[in-house]
Amino acid sequence: MGVKSIDYIESGKNYSVDNAVVVQWEPGQRFTQGGDSGSVYYAKIGSFTYPIAIHRAQAVSKDKNYLEPGKDLAVIVSIGFSLYDIVQALKKEYEVERVQWFKDYRKM
Repeated sequence: MGVKSIDYIESGKNYSVDNAVVVQWEPGQRFTQGGDSGSVYYAKIGSFTYPIAIHRAQAVSKDKNYLEPGKDLAVIVSIGFSLYDIVQALKKEYEVERVQWFKDYRKM
């Protein structure tokens, strides 16, 4: 998993996304399936689990030649949009000054 800019193909169309959360599939291990769009990616850090992205697509990365036999195998990735970027865009669109992400119940 990493955050990067990526060019990819989905349903025969070319896309380019900056600051995407990209998960490369391991052989035989699907990360997402059709219909998963909108689901949340989580990262576990220590004993805490944090939402980090919203799933957008599963696609073939364009940096590999997956059409010609004998060339590199397809690199299948799942692409999520960063929750931080989504919240920043919503704040700008709706002129919201502050967004509270989490309620810390330990302080109550």
